[in-house]
Parts: sequence; structure tokens; C-alpha cells
Amino acid sequence: MIVASHSSPIFRWHHRVLGVIWMLSGLLVAGKTVLHASWNEYQQWIALFIATAYVAAGIGFTLGHRWGRRTMGVLMVVAMLWFLDIMLMTIWVHDVRAFWAVMAGFLIAGYTLSFLAISATDP
Repeated sequence: MIVASHSSPIFRWHHRVLGVIWMLSGLLVAGKTVLHASWNEYQQWIALFIATAYVAAGIGFTLGHRWGRRTMGVLMVVAMLWFLDIMLMTIWVHDVRAFWAVMAGFLIAGYTLSFLAISATDP
């Protein structure tokens, strides 16, 4: 029964949709970094490296590779911690609009992580 649910069309589409969401997020950050970066600062290289990791993990996750799932799991833990940090900062400065935007990202990362936990039994 579990094996049948992992090969269902909805399960594959969850992989595709979540992989594409995170791949496009990585491409957006990489594009903004390349267009607006001052390459003398080391922080830009870190952002570009992390964005490239999201693009690669998104592609691997979309195609259903095991390394894509594992990489996406690590990146989702990092994303949830980052979103939680930004969420606490928006609460501190009373920025309600930014709080809800960051909350949406936190929930998407949490949903992806929970989907990864459910799909961990997939061979």
C-alpha cells in the first residue's frame, strides 16, 4: 500500500511542483545576485553558492533522484532556520507585511520538509 502511494501521480506531481518552486527561488536569488552584486564583497559569493545549491537540488528533486531528496532535506532545515530568524526580526520591528511574507516561506519550507519525511520510505 505504501509503495503504491509513492508511485501515484499525485506523489510525482508533488515532487515536480516543490522542486520547481525551490529551483525558481534559487534562480531568482542567483539572478538578482548576478545583476546587482558588487563582486568585491564575499557575501555575494555565498548567496550565489547557496542559490546554485537550491537550483541543483530543485532539479534533482523534480527528477526524483535520491541525492536531490537528501540535498533538499538539508536545504529545507537551513531555510526554516533562516525564515525563523527573519520572522523573529520582523516581530521585533513590528513589520506585519514582512512577517506574513516570511511566514509563507516558512510554511512552504515546512511543508517540503514534511513531504520529504513522508517520502523517506520511497526507495
